[in-house]
Amino acid sequence: MEGSGILDSLDEAGDMPPELDEAPGGLTGAVRHKLAAMASCWAQLVHKAQTVFQNNAKLEVGPSDGLSKTAYLAE
Repeated sequence: MEGSGILDSLDEAGDMPPELDEAPGGLTGAVRHKLAAMASCWAQLVHKAQTVFQNNAKLEVGPSDGLSKTAYLAE
């Protein structure tokens, strides 16, 4: 699960405050779940933005061999 490595390292180092160092599924489990979801959303957003920018760059250059724009973007 993405994002849970930070909390795992804190658990191992013993740096977790006692009130947060609960059994799995408690506050720490909820935080891990939300952090993993946020990391996943961020990765998807970055990937989609990168794809949009790449497609825009391709459209700015234009097809050089007579391909249609749709076929050109599919490459």
